[in-house]
Amino acid sequence: MILVTNRPLRSFVPAVVLLGCALALVTPGRRAEADPGATVAAAAPYGFSGAPVVALVATAPEGTQSSLYFVDPATAAGAAVAALRFSHRPTGSVRAEIVPGTRTVLVAAEAVAGRDRSFATALYRLDPGRGAIQLCTGVVYASRPLVTADGRIFVSRGRGGPDPAAGELRVDELGIDEIDLGSGAARRVHAFQGYVVHLAGASCGEIVVYRVGPGRADIVAVDRGSGALRSLVADLPPFARDFSVDEQRGKLVYRGRHETDARRWVIEEIDLASGTRARLYEGASFSLAPHVWPAQGAQAAVAFNPDGRGLRLLRSSDAVASPLGPGTDVVRSSSADGRFVVGEHFAAGKLPVAFVVDRPLGKARPLPVPEGARIAVAGFVEPARAGDAP
Repeated sequence: MILVTNRPLRSFVPAVVLLGCALALVTPGRRAEADPGATVAAAAPYGFSGAPVVALVATAPEGTQSSLYFVDPATAAGAAVAALRFSHRPTGSVRAEIVPGTRTVLVAAEAVAGRDRSFATALYRLDPGRGAIQLCTGVVYASRPLVTADGRIFVSRGRGGPDPAAGELRVDELGIDEIDLGSGAARRVHAFQGYVVHLAGASCGEIVVYRVGPGRADIVAVDRGSGALRSLVADLPPFARDFSVDEQRGKLVYRGRHETDARRWVIEEIDLASGTRARLYEGASFSLAPHVWPAQGAQAAVAFNPDGRGLRLLRSSDAVASPLGPGTDVVRSSSADGRFVVGEHFAAGKLPVAFVVDRPLGKARPLPVPEGARIAVAGFVEPARAGDAP
């Protein structure tokens, strides 16, 4: 069962419960009542000259309609008018990713009615002027599509397995599929029987996959062409999340649980060539939300949230700390030149806020979004680079 289950659990109860709790920690504690397309918070010009436009998706309070917006961080222009709107099943989970070099946005939102929401999500393609097209169904609930630098698309999909014995978790048929952006045709890249299969990132022709099955969890690299498997971490506690990849330096960063102390949480870095692990941080905070941060040196810099007071940096001299005050800052992506970073700020009892950081200035500004909406940042809209292809 993926994240959603009403069955009694025994063997891997902590893994599923904590995965759910991790989502709850960054979920707003109240429902807003405004329509996402109705009102936009006022905002003065930011002065972030040169920042790329940000694509984001806003979901109405009832969770049945989402809208695509393009916001210019320098002028706040573009937030008042939705590029398109589309309807879907009521959902508390919307994930969005930009296709590099385009204004096309991929959105994962629920599309199938039923008691079991584990695989009720569909992948949609949003194109301004063309509307929303459903590419595939059967996507794992609350999962995010992975879009590689050259525009290839991968999703976690599956179907429910047979009913388990009393007190056990259901073992599902899971996999990673490549989805054709034009036709929606699916190609199976990796198959797995277990509880969780999660896309952690991509680097050098491989996709990185975190898997949890009966009795174990691991991290593997899968050749996206042949499907050949390479072990990165053979065994780790089944509580890992918040994965990100520094492709330039070949590093994977994630948050995990300490091997022996259930009250301690760690940030680890894995060298994707050798599989060597390094512990970057250890502390009591559960919502560390680490993410690679633009760096100038040989080491990968990391943004994280050590104490509930907002974002801090490891291995970086950037003067950025708690840009929007207390809470949890989740970095989503950085601009191609590394100057700007976009993320989402979560604080207890409040709706999330999208924000952009100007690294050289050490300043951050919230982006105007429809009042009362839940938001999902898709990323920066930037020109295609030579050699890239969607």
